[in-house]
Amino acid sequence: GFDQTPQQTQTRSMVTKKRIHRQEKRKRWAELAEKGIFPRKPQMYLDKDTPVKNAVPREDRDAESKRQDEVAAAELNAKLEIVKEPNLMRFGFEATGLVMSDRVRKLLDLHNGNQKDVVKSQKKRGMEMFEMREGDTGSSAVQVIALTTR
Repeated sequence: GFDQTPQQTQTRSMVTKKRIHRQEKRKRWAELAEKGIFPRKPQMYLDKDTPVKNAVPREDRDAESKRQDEVAAAELNAKLEIVKEPNLMRFGFEATGLVMSDRVRKLLDLHNGNQKDVVKSQKKRGMEMFEMREGDTGSSAVQVIALTTR
């Protein structure tokens, strides 16, 4: 005879080594706290009750934020007024300052253009709206417009 021993099965529990270690640590802290010994605080620890120096009150921060929002909204509205051009044309033509017949104007009108012309015009207007200086194509806002209007 050959003796066969039953295979040992590994039992798993929800309590991991890390949890056991944490529980033991808490027990040690509780025992030390009963004796009046408390663990050291971390090196840069600040108590909750420590007053913050040079702090700006929430009302002042909110007022400043609102003021900055109003300035940004005014700038954006000014840019929108500049970019609003009802006479958009195909092939990069602009209707301002050009003298042309009605037939040529209808031919170059964006409503007669294809989808590519319309998207190109929208992209150009959006980039003009958010550019920081003339011909800006590298700033983040302009890049976002360029990528989202494709």
